[in-house]
Amino acid sequence: MRAWRPERQLPVSSDEFYTSLTRLWRAWTGHNSRPTYPRSLALAVSGGADSMALAFLCRQMMSDRYFPNLTVKPFIIDHKARDKSTEEAHKVARWLEDLGLNPEILPLQWPTGVTPSQLTDFETRARRLRFQALGKACRQHNIPVLCLGHHQDDSVETALIRLSQGHRLMALRGVADVAHIPECQGIYGVAQSGNFFNPLGIWKSHEEPNRNAPDNALQNEDGTQPKNLSFRLWKDDLSLRVSDGGIYLLRPLTPFPKPRLLSTCSDNNVPFVTDRTNFDPTLTMRNTIRHLLATDSLPKALQAPSVLSLIETSKDATDSFTACINNFMESIKVVKLDLRSGTIVVQFPSPRQLHDSQKGQDDAATDALDRQIQAHAIRRIADVVSPGSENATHIGKFRNAPLVIFPKFKHKEDGDSVFPKHDTFTVGGVKLMPVKLNMKDDAPQHSLFSSNILRRSQRDILLDAFRNVPNLWQFSRCPFPDSLSKPITNFSLEIPDSSTTTATSWSDWQMWDSRFWIRVQAERVFKPYVRTKPRRTFPGTTIPLIIRPLETSDMKSIRDILLLYNHRMLALRDPRHAIRTNYDYSSQAPKTEIMTLKSFGLLLQRHLPGDMRFSIPVLAERGGKERILGFPTFGERMPISIVMGDENGPSFWNVTWEAMYKHVDPEIFKLGIWKTKVSKPVSEEEAGPGASLGEAAE
Repeated sequence: MRAWRPERQLPVSSDEFYTSLTRLWRAWTGHNSRPTYPRSLALAVSGGADSMALAFLCRQMMSDRYFPNLTVKPFIIDHKARDKSTEEAHKVARWLEDLGLNPEILPLQWPTGVTPSQLTDFETRARRLRFQALGKACRQHNIPVLCLGHHQDDSVETALIRLSQGHRLMALRGVADVAHIPECQGIYGVAQSGNFFNPLGIWKSHEEPNRNAPDNALQNEDGTQPKNLSFRLWKDDLSLRVSDGGIYLLRPLTPFPKPRLLSTCSDNNVPFVTDRTNFDPTLTMRNTIRHLLATDSLPKALQAPSVLSLIETSKDATDSFTACINNFMESIKVVKLDLRSGTIVVQFPSPRQLHDSQKGQDDAATDALDRQIQAHAIRRIADVVSPGSENATHIGKFRNAPLVIFPKFKHKEDGDSVFPKHDTFTVGGVKLMPVKLNMKDDAPQHSLFSSNILRRSQRDILLDAFRNVPNLWQFSRCPFPDSLSKPITNFSLEIPDSSTTTATSWSDWQMWDSRFWIRVQAERVFKPYVRTKPRRTFPGTTIPLIIRPLETSDMKSIRDILLLYNHRMLALRDPRHAIRTNYDYSSQAPKTEIMTLKSFGLLLQRHLPGDMRFSIPVLAERGGKERILGFPTFGERMPISIVMGDENGPSFWNVTWEAMYKHVDPEIFKLGIWKTKVSKPVSEEEAGPGASLGEAAE
């Protein structure tokens, strides 16, 4: 018996569960256009008391009509790790059917030749497969929310585990009540995808340029103000749709301790199974902590009531820290955000401004807190262009970034300023570089090209001669090292059997470099754009395609094909011979246009200077010379047709595509040279043990 609460506790009532579930539902929906009450819920049911109590309480929500027309879909995982696992899954399914629910069993698909019970990392791999199976099942049934049976005891155990691992206060919040489904990166419709929003619409709705230029307004290197400043975000930069949606986890039982869930089952004759391995203290750290709590073997400060109080303190501290980060984010201004290339340029407060705003607070503790706040803000910006999901890079890797972006400024009477050793560096696959603007008087309206953004020395920002130069930084995908394999995504399009069908089916959405979602389709044409020699003919009925980075070796072949196309179009006076790089913003997806030699040159010159061009995706043939077929994120298609051959002779196919950017917090599009509040919660692993700044860029 646990000394800190009686053995027998009251069951969880329907009203209590309704209150908990609606609280989480409101937290999840926020200000989005989702229904104000759940219409469908998925449940992960193992057969234990926790998940069976969850299933029973959800069934009560249905029968008592707490929510109109609520449907509940339980999923049971068959791990296939034991001989009787399938039999046990069917037994749990019968229990759920007796409750009036319609369960579905999801057998895990282990790789061929793998014996799950013999794996040393079984728990890790089973967790990944389990969440992927649950996420795909939710997607198939069009259910956006998956409820789990974690309870108050789980939060206590989690907090104690993190405490034993050396985590700080803000990491001791227990299990999250609302979260994205983990382990599903790259699965469309599950991992923050399946829907989209138009960033251009968000940006336009918050376009309130500051007509009164502040002291730290954007300036050229010579101190002059760029013309057309209020239009610095060229609309094509935001032409890509941004993915949204996916499956979320809700944990509505976290307010309730385990004994109340046991009482819920026993009082309502709900059967459940007990996994004896959960109580063997020699198996896992969690089991050990569970045993120590149950036997009252921990000191009072580590017993459940004290830990629950610590969890609440941790949540309060996290909220306060998040407010500080949000406040600092208001001082950051987005100068340019080009989703097509995956780059962002922001203006941070200058070291001089930070120094002057912190007068009278120059102590070690305050300085350390400020650096933590700055590190989190820098990571938020880096997350926009990083090859991964939000907070995928541990905050510890950003520990030294503020020392470079905000070097310690001192007035002459206070001593010398502290200069950073390196001012260009990489963190989590993102290259951070100090930059300056070079806007000419004849710059086109509505444009700030990447070619107008030049590298500068961060050392200069501390010198009096450059006191008016803004603290501009460019965040971009770091170049792919030759020593590592580069990201590739393969597609195979099946040619339809019917001669009357003029297009293949769309492929599934696939993620490239954890930054772009892309899908492809091929359309039958009667004549190819250009005829190259020797002509490559692909046999069979499958069109092989690949998404990969642009390579240096591609440049000559691209120019040769475009030159041939230009000559042909001029000879034929084909009306398609024109530079067309505009998008139709009324449609859901950007249109693809035929690239010309001139438009290719402008693409490289204006939008992809330097090594930036070698981090964008290109669509190419898979096999042979791998001719480039298009630039999916820029909506530019090469004048190349794929030739397929069979017994009926050659057929010609033009490939098209749709592209979306990975999920980005919509609030980032509200940051501009004008002030807009940005709010975003801090992640679970804040203040954990960290690493160094990262590698200095060459």
